[in-house]
Amino acid sequence: MRSKSWQRLLVSRSIPCGFPIRYSAGYCNCHEMLEVHTPRQRWQAIVVAALLSPEELENHRIAHELVRLKLRLPIVNHLTQIHIKPLRLRWRVIHAESPPNGRLPESVRPFIVDALSAAELASFAAVYQRLGGADDSRVSAAMLLRAREMHLRIAHRELDINAAYFAVRDVRAKIVEWRRCGRCQTYYIFDINEFHARSCPYCELSSRG
Repeated sequence: MRSKSWQRLLVSRSIPCGFPIRYSAGYCNCHEMLEVHTPRQRWQAIVVAALLSPEELENHRIAHELVRLKLRLPIVNHLTQIHIKPLRLRWRVIHAESPPNGRLPESVRPFIVDALSAAELASFAAVYQRLGGADDSRVSAAMLLRAREMHLRIAHRELDINAAYFAVRDVRAKIVEWRRCGRCQTYYIFDINEFHARSCPYCELSSRG
């Protein structure tokens, strides 16, 4: 039986920093899972594939995609429970730069700068609510990526993944109100203290005509 402590040590210290994990239906290609350039990295790929469960492989694949989309690393760490150090290394390999530092926004409010951003964030939250249900207040990393893909197909515009995350988190945690417009019957993010979130952004945009 494999030691859990050894497995944690391997995952946290031995995985090369930029690996794009691909896993599907009980199959894992080690040479695709890690960026293999040397015999040592090939050996690491084989050992990692042998030790990680399918769920862990999928979790690392999701983390890689979130880092690629530039979701702030403390959020990736929170969603995937992967240690921050390999996430930083992975960011540097993917983006050829260091990850941003500084405090995270406290809520979605700084991202609502006009009626269009309010409408886009509300539409993303609505897609997530539809996919993830309305009962669980937690944000799922996998569901966040699914909602992003669906929203992109509908809106044909790339949405900042950080803004999208805070919109979903705040709606589900009731940090902001998820209000239904009495005129168009569409749900939107309402906050009395935020100018562009005091009324329905869809009605405002449609009135500009």
